[in-house]
Amino acid sequence: MMREKVEKPRRGHWIPWAFGAFFLVVLIANGTMVYIGMTTWTGLVSENYYEEGRNYNRNIAAAEAQAALGWQLDIEARLRLGFEGELLVDLRDRQGAPITDAEVTARFVRPTSEGNDFAVALADAGDGRYRTVFTLPLTGLWEIHVDAVRGEDRFVRSRRVTLR
Repeated sequence: MMREKVEKPRRGHWIPWAFGAFFLVVLIANGTMVYIGMTTWTGLVSENYYEEGRNYNRNIAAAEAQAALGWQLDIEARLRLGFEGELLVDLRDRQGAPITDAEVTARFVRPTSEGNDFAVALADAGDGRYRTVFTLPLTGLWEIHVDAVRGEDRFVRSRRVTLR
């Protein structure tokens, strides 16, 4: 009677499969990250980067002129009901006297996504305070850029706020 010899699997026969599985996992992970990166990028890049670069010295001169004015501008934003909020700006000169004859506008910029930015004009509420009511498209993180102009003088201030 003849016995059939049963071969045992060689020791370490799984090692090539482990290498293949490892590289497959790496390939899937990289592919997933590329997909997420390509589909979630908001494209927050300046559309006019060349012009902004050319205007660099002009922006420095404007910042120096603003510092020479010595104005003080405080920004307060809060939500009152749902998405409706109120923006208050307090504008003072170098000595702390209220500036009441300025044109004040504010631009709300969403730093985390595009398409939700908006601008509002503020009304003079007396004693150097300017006020407006706004409606947010989304709650969360916002940059508020306030621009105050009186004659040839211009003062710009920004503040990042979380409105919830």
